[in-house]
Amino acid sequence: MVVDSQYGCASWVKQTADIPCDQLMRLSSNRCFYGEPIGYDGRGRPPLHGEKFKLNDQQTWRPEDQKIEVEHPLQGKLQIQAWHKLHFRQVSHEKLSLIRVQRLDSPKSKPLWLAWKGEQMPTLIEVVEFYLRRFTIEHWYRFCKQRLHWTLPNFGTKEQCDRWSENYAHDDLGVMVSS
Repeated sequence: MVVDSQYGCASWVKQTADIPCDQLMRLSSNRCFYGEPIGYDGRGRPPLHGEKFKLNDQQTWRPEDQKIEVEHPLQGKLQIQAWHKLHFRQVSHEKLSLIRVQRLDSPKSKPLWLAWKGEQMPTLIEVVEFYLRRFTIEHWYRFCKQRLHWTLPNFGTKEQCDRWSENYAHDDLGVMVSS
């Protein structure tokens, strides 16, 4: 499952925790994460959070767990960094891997932050490829919704949506005609 930045948040991770699937989420650059707790001295409740990791504050970053530089055929020279075993404050039991993708050929480009949650993370370049594929699929869905005129009405029920869709058919030229 690949989702955009509005979903890459603690509430999304919490609400999808029981779904057995890999997740790749784009993150807003103002997100904050926490590492594993350092230690427990035996008094009080054990700590849930370690050091803070703010995406927009490089001073809070620990050394990356993985780092590669690759020449991508479409994006140019990329630097990809990954940090593992981080979590949102609200869901400390759900561990994520953070991935930072920076285009080195374009110094003014902003880095892309992604989070991976799943059984086994693919290679860093595969993660980038998964995210880039998302763009094509999303626009295909948007195009289909426009062709079916699903962007115009505001349906209240699934039945209303089905009725609207069944009342339209395509002629040979792909032009919408009422049946």
